[in-house]
Amino acid sequence: MPIIILSIFSIAAMIGGMYFSGHLSVKPKPSIKGTLFDKAIPVKPFSLIDHHNKKFSLKNFKGKWSFIFFGYTHCPDICPNTMNALNITSIELSNYPKFFSNTQFIFVSVDPGRDTPEILAKYIRFFGDNFIAVTGSTTKITAFARNFGILHKVTPHKDPSKYTVAHSGHILLINPKAEWQALLRYPHTSKSKNKSKHIIYDYTNIRGYIK
Repeated sequence: MPIIILSIFSIAAMIGGMYFSGHLSVKPKPSIKGTLFDKAIPVKPFSLIDHHNKKFSLKNFKGKWSFIFFGYTHCPDICPNTMNALNITSIELSNYPKFFSNTQFIFVSVDPGRDTPEILAKYIRFFGDNFIAVTGSTTKITAFARNFGILHKVTPHKDPSKYTVAHSGHILLINPKAEWQALLRYPHTSKSKNKSKHIIYDYTNIRGYIK
């Protein structure tokens, strides 16, 4: 009987050890500048046009991690700063094939009236090959942006051709399953290089956490 009791206690201790060991080995959720969703949100189907004048849809997200930034080519401040930060991010990530090989950057124009595929092609060529510029009708762009709670509004100017567009400066991160994984928020006043450091830190931590 003592032997049986000892065996029972030994098994219980072993199971308990495995249980606690398993729980202790669970990676803690990384702290990022923004929101990392515990349960990623599926991106709703959409149909836009890229800078090659080709269809850009949900399937373009499959198999890749995608950074999305909403802006426009005539933007005087937030866009140049953030796009430069993303470009620096891409260059830095190129030193780490594990992260770089399946990462892409999507610039979605909130100014489809001026940002035609031809204009976007000229704009996006200043960035890496893994950058894609996207446009579409006002209705489709608005619907796509609202899926992420991204709002934008045209601010009129006395010269109709010089209007501006107020928009969010947040960056979205979509996982390879075409699900919204995180919302990244950085101060608009941050210099591009500093912003890039935060983006890389948050991104690599998210990649290490999400399997």
